[in-house]
Amino acid sequence: MTYEKDIPDFALVPAKPPEERMITPLTENSIHSTMQVTNMMETAKTEILIEEDILVPDTRPDLKSILMMDGSLQINQREGEKSRAGSRSETATISGEIALSTLYVPEKADMNPIPIPIQNRISFQEPWNLLEGKEGNYCLEGKIEKLHYHVVNERKFRVKILVGVEMREWKNLQVELFEGLQNETIEMRKEDVEVTGLALRKKELFAVEELFVVKEGEAYPESIIKQEISIVDHQRQTAAEKMVINGSIGVNLLYLAEDGLHQLKEKIEFTQFIPLSRSGTWSGSRVAFDCSELKAKVSTTEEGAGAILLEGELITWLELYENEKRQVIVDCYHQEKDFLCDYEEIPCKRLVSTIHGETSMREIVTAEGEVEPEVLLFSKGEVTGCECRTEAGKVVVEGVLRSKILWRGSLSEGEEGLCSQEDSLPFRAVLNLPQISGHEKVSCQVCVKDFWAERLTGKQMEVNATLFITGEAVEKMPVKVLKNPAFEQGSTMGEGKGMVVYVVKEGDDLWNIGKVFKATRESMRQINQLGEEDLVVGRKLLIIK
Repeated sequence: MTYEKDIPDFALVPAKPPEERMITPLTENSIHSTMQVTNMMETAKTEILIEEDILVPDTRPDLKSILMMDGSLQINQREGEKSRAGSRSETATISGEIALSTLYVPEKADMNPIPIPIQNRISFQEPWNLLEGKEGNYCLEGKIEKLHYHVVNERKFRVKILVGVEMREWKNLQVELFEGLQNETIEMRKEDVEVTGLALRKKELFAVEELFVVKEGEAYPESIIKQEISIVDHQRQTAAEKMVINGSIGVNLLYLAEDGLHQLKEKIEFTQFIPLSRSGTWSGSRVAFDCSELKAKVSTTEEGAGAILLEGELITWLELYENEKRQVIVDCYHQEKDFLCDYEEIPCKRLVSTIHGETSMREIVTAEGEVEPEVLLFSKGEVTGCECRTEAGKVVVEGVLRSKILWRGSLSEGEEGLCSQEDSLPFRAVLNLPQISGHEKVSCQVCVKDFWAERLTGKQMEVNATLFITGEAVEKMPVKVLKNPAFEQGSTMGEGKGMVVYVVKEGDDLWNIGKVFKATRESMRQINQLGEEDLVVGRKLLIIK
C-alpha cells in the first residue's frame, strides 16, 4: 500500500483560497461630541548664573563692609507660545532685570554710623532650549535662589546671583469623543472620566496709594534706606462674573530720621475685583503677584505732618481651572460584524484639591561677632526653599526660612557699631487633606505672612514667623479616545452556532464574554436571570445570539 492510497477522499479536495475580507471605514456614519481638555505638562526648570562687578557711586563714601544685600527678580516676558513649525526644536530667550539693594558701612564712620544704601539694576538675557515636541503655551516664573557678594576694594564689590526659572506649559485641546454609529446598534463600554481644563488666564492691574503718618512726637523721615514689599492673598472667591481676592500688602521699611534709624512695618488689607469673561463652576485657581512697581517715598500730610507714601500698581496674574466630567466609550463590539478601531491616549490631569494653610515658627538665634545687639534696626524673612509631599491623607511641607537682622551695638566706650546676620531656619508644616490618596503630585507656594525679631538677653534674639501656604494636588488622568471606527466583513461573517453554554472562569465579566460571542449583556442577564452578584467562577451561562 502506497502513502497516497492511505489518504482519505475528503483530504484530496483542494483547499479553499483565503477568504477576502473588506474593511469599511465608518467616518461618515460616526457620531462624535467634543470635550475641551488642557494638557498640562511637567514643569521644566533652568538656572542662570549672573556675575557682575558693582562700583560704588562717586557721590558715596568708600566701602568698608557690606551689611545686607537683597535682590528682586522681574522677568520681561512671562508668557510665550511654542510651535514645531519649521524646526524640531526651539529656543526661548529669557530676559529680565534684578533690582539689587545694598547696605554698607562706610570706611570712615562717625561715632554713630549710618548705613549707606546703593540701588543697582542688573539686566540679563539667556537662551533656553525648549523641549522637543511639546508645542503649546508656557508661562515663566522665577526667583533668586542664591546671592553671594565679595568686597574687592573700597570702591567695588562683586556679586554672584543664581536665578531659577520654571516653565509651566499647557495646551488646550478640542478632543473628539466617539458616541456611536448612525443606523447601527453596537454594544458600548463606557467609563467616567474627570479632567481639568485651564478655563481662563488674565492679567489685572490694581492701583495702590497709602499714606503712613509718623506718630506724634517722632522725628520726621528724611530718606528711605531700604524697602521690602510682600503680598499675601488670604482668600479667593467668585461672585457672578468676577473673582474677588482678599489679601494684604506687607510694608517693611528702614528709614532715616533726625534722631537716627527707624523701622516701619505696616500691613495694608485690600480687596481686588477681577472681572471675568464668563461665569462658571471653578475647580481651583492660581494667583501670582508682581509688586515691583510699588515704591515708597518720604511725604507729608496736608497738615504738614511727616509721612511715608506707598504708591504704584500691583500686577495680578490669575488662572482659573474647571473640571469636566464625561462618560467616554472605551470599547465596542457589534453582534453581526467585526468592529475595528484605533485608540489614542490623551495625557490629561485632574485637579483633586487646592491647598490652603498656615504654620508658625519660633527660633532663638545667637548673634555672631563682637557687636552685641542693643537695638534691632531692621529684620526680614524670606522662604528660600520648599518641598512638599503627600503622606496618608496629609500634605507635608518642608523648607527653609532665611532670616536677616540688622542691629546696633557698642564696640567700645562711646562708640557704636552696626552688624547684621543671616540665618537659615528649617520649617515643617503638616496640612490635613483627606481628599488625596497618596499618588497625587502636589505643588506648594509658601510666603511670609508675618515676621518679627526681638532682642532677648546678651547675644540671643528671638525670631517669629507666620507662613501662608497655598498649592494644588493633581493626579494624572489620561483619556483613552476611540478613533477610526470600521467594520471588517467577509463571506463567512455571521456564521456559527446560535446557542452556546459557557463556563465562567476567573477574571470574566459580562462584557468580555459578550464581546467574544457577540451577545448583549442585557440578553445574557435575562436568559440566565443574573443579578449583580451572580456571575461566579464555575457557573454555566446559556448564550443565544
